[in-house]
Formats: sequence, structure tokens, C-alpha cells
Amino acid sequence: MGPKKGDTPYPLQYIVSQESLSDNGGSFIARGTIKLMVKEQDLDLRHFGAIDDGDEVSFTGTDNKQQIIHFINYVSKSRTTGHINGKYSTSAFRIDVDNVSLVLAPGSCLLGRADMGLNEKLVGIGADTVHIDAYGAFFQSPVKTTGEDNHIIQIDTGKNVTIKGLKAIGGGGDGFYIGSTSTNRPTNISLIDVKTDNARRNGVSCINGINLKLIRPVCEGAKGIYPMAGIDIEPNSKAEERIEGLYIDSPITRDNNGYGVLVTLGTYVNEAEKNIDITIVNHTSIRDGQDGTRGGLGIVGTGHTYDWAHKCNGIVRYSGQVFLSGGPGLMYHSQNPAYAPLYEVDIYIQDCGTKQNAANYFKSAVLVYGGIGTVNFPNGNLTLNAKIRDTRPTPLTFTDIYIYNPNQEIENVTMYVDADNRTTFGVPLVCNAAHNFKGNVTFKDVPLEVGTTTAATSAVNYFGTDLSLKNNIGFTLPLSSQYIGQEFNISNGDTAYKNIKLSTGDKWDNANSVNTQDIVLNVKQRLKLKATDRGWLLVETNDTVRYFFTNGVRPPQISYLSAVPTDGTWIKGDIVYNLNVVDGQSMGWQCQVGGTPGTWKPFGVINMNKASAAADTATAPSATYTQSEVQSIVVWL
Repeated sequence: MGPKKGDTPYPLQYIVSQESLSDNGGSFIARGTIKLMVKEQDLDLRHFGAIDDGDEVSFTGTDNKQQIIHFINYVSKSRTTGHINGKYSTSAFRIDVDNVSLVLAPGSCLLGRADMGLNEKLVGIGADTVHIDAYGAFFQSPVKTTGEDNHIIQIDTGKNVTIKGLKAIGGGGDGFYIGSTSTNRPTNISLIDVKTDNARRNGVSCINGINLKLIRPVCEGAKGIYPMAGIDIEPNSKAEERIEGLYIDSPITRDNNGYGVLVTLGTYVNEAEKNIDITIVNHTSIRDGQDGTRGGLGIVGTGHTYDWAHKCNGIVRYSGQVFLSGGPGLMYHSQNPAYAPLYEVDIYIQDCGTKQNAANYFKSAVLVYGGIGTVNFPNGNLTLNAKIRDTRPTPLTFTDIYIYNPNQEIENVTMYVDADNRTTFGVPLVCNAAHNFKGNVTFKDVPLEVGTTTAATSAVNYFGTDLSLKNNIGFTLPLSSQYIGQEFNISNGDTAYKNIKLSTGDKWDNANSVNTQDIVLNVKQRLKLKATDRGWLLVETNDTVRYFFTNGVRPPQISYLSAVPTDGTWIKGDIVYNLNVVDGQSMGWQCQVGGTPGTWKPFGVINMNKASAAADTATAPSATYTQSEVQSIVVWL
């Protein structure tokens, strides 16, 4: 691999074929083409006068920029492989010649100098057929405290660029940046087994390109300036900027201040309608979202006050696992379903919300978030398959799925969730503060338990396919016209009645009811409802639907409890059957005076002892019975 540090570089060795030479009075004269063959193992950066005295602590040493450029140009022209073995300080430089193949020995590095400008890239690549094999080697620049474009490597144009095993450390921007505003988009770009550490902005940014592949990247510790993601997929708005085919396989993101993986496409379509095709498989996120508001995966629009200008066609597919995220495991934010692409997300989330942000919704495993204030578009286009677990000795008590869009709807959202029943505010599994939720949520093995939170700022309608009502609340059905043909199960999983209300303007598809009345759902009662073009149709129930509200007054109801009520609001005539009755106790209680909980009296006795007549042997009684005379007549058994 060349001389060791401090040795005098030996000259390039070459072989010239004998037939190309002739004798001219003792001197050789070349005739025809001279064949020059350079031994590959001898072509080292030191042969071009480079001095490997770089220091990755002080970022000092000889500036080898010109030597590196001459070296790369020679490698390109000779179509051979150049070797780098040592630590070399350099100013920013570019690879703009085609057919460059470099191999860096383990422990070797190129070091950006302390005086690099804020917009300078340590290495720029704008050529075709560039291959860098650098397992165990690294490129590093000093960490900047201002700016965000001082990238370690920027691939802005060119085709067929492959970088293997290289680690990018520090800098004032991204570790690897793929893209530019040029119409000559990066094409067939592969980053294989690359690593990033301590980037100021992002580990890897994918901005513009065709057929981009990231295979097993490891991106750690991005912090400094937003978005601070491990991998940021954020194409810019220019009409010529496109991402056509992005495949990311088995990425690992760890300890980034922002998301492990961020997909943000809202700005992408500001100037024109475009297509997108992104696949991310087997992502592992560990402790991402160190700022407390982000986590493993972020699917984020342009912000809740900025709508999508044009349509983004296509699909984004994701699969992965998120551990110990500072904020939500998944944030799904500001995706206008009329313009956003479709997202298919298959995710495992464990022990989220570690940073305990003051805003409780940042502790939820999945946050479907529209925004606050002036929100002029809905949020949607998500198909989610999620498994959620909390393995901490003291589980974090906040809801698994939080849906928030108080001024607009949530549309075209389907969720299948396998959860472990974490709760908050006494609200299990799903906490909803959406203006209207038009989608389905199904939980594995348990019914969806629905409640509201004090965070709701407007009328709340929430609906899923299998609902169990809790927390002493009533429930308002969405408009039947939104779900025509669909059937839904609703059960009362609480210890008090529930009233099932219609949305304003809706009605029951039932000639025996008053269209605007409410159903009273008894304890343990189940209903199946079907949405029709005439309103909500009652398909079946395990209990008689006897009661409707009339002028806001509830008639008496029958309930089942294990003790006389001590809380809840009851009216005169309510009957509660005793679920814990034993011999000699009352069968139940009836409310005599309404209130909270009102006044109750027992009724009925189970297995009361009976009296039977004694043998007719007693003497005739006197005119006034005495105690002894009575006892001789009746024997109590």
C-alpha cells in the first residue's frame, strides 16, 4: 500500500514492451505506442506529494487539496484504482472527472480544515462511475455552530456513484447529501454500509435523484439545526427536482435530536404536480427524537397553515421498529388526502415518549396530527399496521393512538393496532380530539375503547369498526352518509348507561322510532348498526332497545352491579340487579329518589327461610294469644 508515514515516496514503476523499442547507436527510441502498466498496489496518494499529518482533533495539517485533485485525475485517466492510507488534511474539493475508483485503508481519513466556509462541501461529486471503497475509514470536518450547508459529501450530479463503508463525521450540514437544483439529476446512486455521526443537520439527505439506494446505513447523533434527522427525505420544490425510485434497506438511526427517518413531501409539489416512489424496509430506530417532540418516523407536510399546492402521486411504503423514542414513535402530520400520496406503514413501537414532553400527546405511540389555529385542510391517506408495547417497570400512562385535528377532518385512515392497553385520563387506547374522523380503527383481541380528552376544543366525532364505550360519556355517531353500507359494533363496557346520539341532521332508518331520539345503551348491551342512505339502521342487539330520550328526559332503566350504586347519576325508578347476591340478600335495588347517586331501597330476598305448621297437638288458645301458645302452633324451619 505504499511507504509508511515519514518514508520518501518511491517513483511509479512501469513496464515498457520490448517490441516498441529500437537501438539507435546505444540509445533506445520508442516506436509506436508505449504500453505503460502501473502496479495497482503502488498507486498511493503519497506518490503525488501528499503529506499525511492531518489531526482530527485540531483539524490542522498540510493542505493536500491540489495533491488529491492530481491523484484523482490520474486515477481517472489511467482507469486504475487509487489507494489512500493515512490521515490527510484538505480544503474542500470536487470529483468532476469520470471513472474514479478509490480504496481507503481502515483508519484512513480525509479531514476538512478549520477554516472551511459555511457553504463549502468537503467532497463534492459530479461525475459518472465513481466508486469509493472505505470500510473502516472516515471523512470528518469540524462541527459548525452556524449555517447548515457545510456537508461532508454532496453528490449533486452524475451517474453510477457507489460509496461503501465510509463514515462521515461532524460538519456543518449533512453527512451525505444527494441532490441539487440541476436538471442533471444524480442517477443510480448507492450508499452501502455508510455511517454518519454528529451531523449538524441530517445524517443523510435525499433531495433529488433517480434510482437512489441506501443499504444498511447507520445514522447517529444529528443535532444542531432542524430537522436533525438520521435520514431526511425532503425533495425541494423546483419543477426539475424529482425523486424517482428511492429504496432504503435496513437503516439504523440512533440518538438523533429529530426523527430517525423523516419523509416530508409538501414542499416538493409547490411548483408542479409530481410523482413519488419510496420504499423503506426494516428500519431500526433507537432513542431518536431526543428533542422530545419527534421520534422514530415522521411523515410531515409543510405545516398546518400551508396547504399542498399540487398533487403528489404515488406511494410511500415503510416497515420498521422504534425503541425508546423521545416523542411519538410515529408522527403523521398535515397530509392533505386530496394531494398527498398514499402511505403504507407497518411499525413496531416500544417504550415511546421517554423525554416526557409537557404536551401529553407527544407521549403517544402514534400521533395523527392536523394542527391548531388556522387549519384549512384535512389530514389523511394513511394505512397503518402497528404493534405497540410498553416494557418499562412503570409504564408510561398515555394513550397509544392520539388523533388531533380540531378544525378539520381526518380522512382515508385505516388502522389495525395490536396494543397493550396503556391509558391516560382514564381513556384507554384511543384519545380523540378531531373535528371528525372518517376512517376505521381496529384493535387486535380487544375492542376499541373510545373516550375524549380535555384537549378537545370543538365538537368531537370519532368512529371505528368495533367500539367499547367507557368513562361515563355519551357517544355521537358520525353522519351515516359518510359510511353507507358499512356495519359497526358498539358495546357498553362501562358500569353506567350510555346514550347514543345522532349527529345534527342525521336520523334513524327505523319506522318505530322518532328520528331525532337517542338510544339508551344499557350496561353490557351491544348493538350492530349499519349506515344506509336513509340513516342508521339497527341490525341486531343482545338486549331490547326499550328506551329513547324524549324531550331530554330519560326513562327508568335496568342495570346490573355488584353493590348498591355509590356514584353516577340516577333517576327515580331505575332498577339495579345484584350481580353478587348470596342467600338471604336482596335481589337488587330500586332508586326511590333520583340524584347522584340518589336514594336506593332493596327488593326481593334470595332463598328466604319458610315456615311450616306443627302437628295439631296444642291446646285451644285463649281469647288473647300468648307467646307460648304461638310457639306451640308454628315451628320455623
